[in-house]
Amino acid sequence: MSSLSIEEINKIRVANKIVAKVNREIASIAKPGVSLIELDDVARKLIRKEGGEPIFLGYQGFPKSICTSVNEALIHGIPNGYKLKDGDLLSVDTGVNYQGYAGDSAISIHIGKPNKNAVKIVDAANEALEEALKILKPGIYTGDIGNVIESVAQKNGYKVTHDFVGHGLGKTLHESPQVPCYGKKKSGTMLEEGMVICIEPMLLTGTKEITIDKLDRWTVRSKNSKLTAHVEHAVLITKDGYEILDV
Repeated sequence: MSSLSIEEINKIRVANKIVAKVNREIASIAKPGVSLIELDDVARKLIRKEGGEPIFLGYQGFPKSICTSVNEALIHGIPNGYKLKDGDLLSVDTGVNYQGYAGDSAISIHIGKPNKNAVKIVDAANEALEEALKILKPGIYTGDIGNVIESVAQKNGYKVTHDFVGHGLGKTLHESPQVPCYGKKKSGTMLEEGMVICIEPMLLTGTKEITIDKLDRWTVRSKNSKLTAHVEHAVLITKDGYEILDV
């Protein structure tokens, strides 16, 4: 992707503020007994109330407005009638189209009394994201970002997916460059001022291998059915560093 204009950045900024508002609302109402489809309904209505459209809805055939991935489900879970249980780990990925520009962010939420293993993997995912943010500025490479994410994951005893990546963000949801959760320093695409990218650590327990649900053909799960976590920020590369847009 090329650097964006100020007007384009402002629209992406609004899109991501809507995403952040939706994720905060979902985090506040995701309790034991609440169904995933209820969360999707709340998200869809709030996105439209704020002047956006759910960018995931209909994207390559995806049937809902947000992704809700529980426990061993890493990403792309389709909201359904499943009712959340005490100790579940829920990852929510929200996307918004605002006046032709995209917003995208993900959070992992503890349901009810946190499961200690869920706390550990979410903390590791958030640490990986925070450490990756610290190095952001023009001139670094996407491989530098992936190297940090994988190093933090490994330090905490986790694997990262090699099958899915972060990405650029602009007029469409998935633009170049790809931003993997792994990589070699000084490899990949060099970041420039004015780029917007999504950095999204995707951590798995015990294996990086995944499976895709044979019935819904969307939900990505860990092959060993152990806990996963997914967090994501959309960030603007600025002259001296970065700006988190989904806040």
